[in-house]
Amino acid sequence: MRYDSKFEEDMHKGPLSACAFHTESIPYTVKSIYEPDFCHGKFLIETKGRFRDRNESKKYIWIAKALPKGKELVFVFMNHMTPMPGAKRRKRCGTKQTVGEWATKNDIRWYTPRTVPKRWSK
Repeated sequence: MRYDSKFEEDMHKGPLSACAFHTESIPYTVKSIYEPDFCHGKFLIETKGRFRDRNESKKYIWIAKALPKGKELVFVFMNHMTPMPGAKRRKRCGTKQTVGEWATKNDIRWYTPRTVPKRWSK
């Protein structure tokens, strides 16, 4: 049996010894509101210099999955080569996963300031 902490283990072996341990899984949803930086037709455009932490990047995966049919989350990265927060160095080349690689891996379209579609400007 694997405990998440010494406290959990102590409680299960003591005062909560008659209780079942980690036997249920309850899915839950955190309700929140997303306001994209920009909108153009079906595109919700998020401009990003960097992600502050992994939770912020996970938020955008949830948003992309929650969008209504016909809407698409798109990023414009200031620098698509910016490393992801907490990314480990790759053994084979010593580089870290970049924000551009993260977006591609998660099937999220992305651009840089130089590659933004011309139709998005006047």
